[in-house]
Amino acid sequence: MMPISGAVRLDPGAMNGPLSGYRSQFSHATERAEPGYYAVTLSDYDIRTELTATPRVGLHRYGFPAGKPAHVLVDLRSSIYDYPGKVDAGQSRDLCRERGERDRRTRNPVTLFPLEPR
Repeated sequence: MMPISGAVRLDPGAMNGPLSGYRSQFSHATERAEPGYYAVTLSDYDIRTELTATPRVGLHRYGFPAGKPAHVLVDLRSSIYDYPGKVDAGQSRDLCRERGERDRRTRNPVTLFPLEPR
């Protein structure tokens, strides 16, 4: 899960180019960590992120900047779809053509939740 504001980027980007995707930079100066609580400001989006947990639930709270579109991006590729030897949608279509099968399309495993201001 990634809170984002402003322009939507659906790819995580390169590790050595933080502005190339949806990842954000942060500063340890904006971090606060203690047992059961973590907070940090995502500097590329100016979003204050707070995380806490109970024995059964994890909670997120995001403070978005005023006047910009606010979204929470859920990218399943970084966990269940990211493994060595993965066949992505483009490779799947190419394999189907090689085998003479009908072109199969897969849905993008990225979901975007636009948030309305209160």
